[in-house]
Amino acid sequence: MVSILSVNKRTFSKIAGMIMGAAASTVYYNLRLRHPTLDMPIIDYDLALLLQPMLMLGISFGVTFNVMFADWMVTVLLIILFTGTDTTLTTLLLDANLAPWSFDENNIS
Repeated sequence: MVSILSVNKRTFSKIAGMIMGAAASTVYYNLRLRHPTLDMPIIDYDLALLLQPMLMLGISFGVTFNVMFADWMVTVLLIILFTGTDTTLTTLLLDANLAPWSFDENNIS
């Protein structure tokens, strides 16, 4: 990110601190909010607890792969991962959404 924005590390660390502060204040604000129609908090804590272990596992693998492989190899692996994920999800969504509109040979009108 430092090379993309052409800023030094000191400036970038200040920007990262501001982003972290904004994220923390948003979470603090949303902790008190309730769902507009249901009697429940706006943050689903069960879902957050379910996602946290996978998030930590992904961070651990990401840091390990970033140390083990060269920069170009990490880029290639990410491209392969995102392309495969996108292709799989797109196929699943298209199959699920196009099924109600599929034509039956006996029932064409």
